[in-house]
Amino acid sequence: LGLSGPLALDISLFWEKGVVEFDFWPSGCLEKILESKSKKQISSLISLPKRFIKAFLEAEKIEDKTINLLTKEEKNSLKKLHKYIFAPAGTLGLAKAEVVKGGVDTKEVDSLTLESRCQKNLYFIGEVLNVTGALGGYNLHWAFASARQCTKHLT
Repeated sequence: LGLSGPLALDISLFWEKGVVEFDFWPSGCLEKILESKSKKQISSLISLPKRFIKAFLEAEKIEDKTINLLTKEEKNSLKKLHKYIFAPAGTLGLAKAEVVKGGVDTKEVDSLTLESRCQKNLYFIGEVLNVTGALGGYNLHWAFASARQCTKHLT
């Protein structure tokens, strides 16, 4: 089971090795559903995206069957929707990255011209610098704005 989407991209900026705990369905009342003798399928009673439910059930080795046919072990596994603990193994790599963290320290460049403080006539712009914005076009804005600022001092 992996994470993707805007939220995963935003929080990945702050990721450190360790264990992460999620409540995938904070507004859901799983206990009532599991205690019921409902003849409805699991996937129809849990209001989460169908792809997520399918992946979750597969990861937990639970068939998408009616609530009344669930074993005690399967019910306990479903409770992980409220307390899912895992240790992220890493990322999909640079080829799939939306934003890359790191780069030239901004203390190493002149803030007005973006010229290197160590090497005259060497300029750094955009994501080459250690500037990372939140999801939503901020990195593109920084790339264009820093390029404009730099070129003002080159001409």
